[in-house]
Amino acid sequence: MNMWHKLLPQTELTLNLLRQTNVYPTVSAHQALFGAFDYNRQPLAPLGCEVLVHEATARRSSWRQHAKRGWSLGTSAEHYRSHLIFVKDTAAGSGASVRNCIL
Repeated sequence: MNMWHKLLPQTELTLNLLRQTNVYPTVSAHQALFGAFDYNRQPLAPLGCEVLVHEATARRSSWRQHAKRGWSLGTSAEHYRSHLIFVKDTAAGSGASVRNCIL
């Protein structure tokens, strides 16, 4: 419940892609402001969807599980074809982390 603010950027993006402008009714609000949206660069995934995040070999022992359970927080605008994932680490003292990964 404490990560709800991380869902807002993709929610705003989705609403602007669906909403039309008053000036050009055939153009979305996002396209009028920023140009055409490239779905290949920023693929959209359902928010809150459960995902498995691959853990690098250097960060785990050889017989441990290769993936950790997480939840999708939306697409990452700074990185090409990557998503923000909330991962709850029970073994770590931090409790939770947000990672970029490719789905």
